[in-house]
Amino acid sequence: GMNPGVVQWMAVELLKKDSGERPLGCYIVEHDNYFFKDKAKAKKDVIYTTWSPECFLDEAISSYPMFMNHHTPLFLYENVYDVEFKVSLGDKQ
Repeated sequence: GMNPGVVQWMAVELLKKDSGERPLGCYIVEHDNYFFKDKAKAKKDVIYTTWSPECFLDEAISSYPMFMNHHTPLFLYENVYDVEFKVSLGDKQ
């Protein structure tokens, strides 16, 4: 649940770096390890989000998965959680 504006800023900053190559894609990985110190306070079947709950629910329920291909947005007209993608970045997946 990372703030989309922060993700966009990170991507733009990465693209500004002059590495001589343009990336084919950009993955921003959030490793959120902040939670209750007392793990007993975490409730079962509760979704915890770090940004706007209303926006999260709208995105999670109402939006279709989308990716870009040659500057064209391609939508997957499936239920949001019916399609999963595995992305590896170093030892994180």
